[in-house]
Amino acid sequence: MAERSAVNRNVGSSNLPRGAIPLSRAPSGVRGLLFLWGNASMNAKPDRIFVEGIEFYAYHGVSAEEQRLGHRFTADVSLWLDLRPAALDDDLGKTVDYGLVAQTLVDEACRTPCRLVETLAERLAQRLLALSGCTRVRLRVAKLNPPMPTPARLAGVEIERCRPAYGVGDADGS
Repeated sequence: MAERSAVNRNVGSSNLPRGAIPLSRAPSGVRGLLFLWGNASMNAKPDRIFVEGIEFYAYHGVSAEEQRLGHRFTADVSLWLDLRPAALDDDLGKTVDYGLVAQTLVDEACRTPCRLVETLAERLAQRLLALSGCTRVRLRVAKLNPPMPTPARLAGVEIERCRPAYGVGDADGS
């Protein structure tokens, strides 16, 4: 019994770990969860939104024929941002809508042809970094059935970029 009263005494008191929110003060929609803030969350992996298998048809390629005929492409994207505000309030307006991520990527990919997939990936990464709250992006872009002497299912690039104010270590805690 003494142990139980000690637990009750600590709830809502200053004896909780730094940054912990007492269960009694947690938002009603998330009762039962303990959220850690500040230094208490330093060991947590960073939040990210991902969309895989985005497909589009575009006119990128080295040869004039590739740019005339076009190709099918696929893309996978991960965006790093703090998802806690959206999770706490169950509010899409406080996060990045993954439907918007996919549509932004396709719109940008189909806008202006370029010769190299590397150029396309860089352009896409910069556009996605401009989305609100995004601190880092990892992007994989591949051309399906690329025209080359040895058959391959796909060929492409994978890049990772951060906003200028963040280094890779700053954005992911590493």
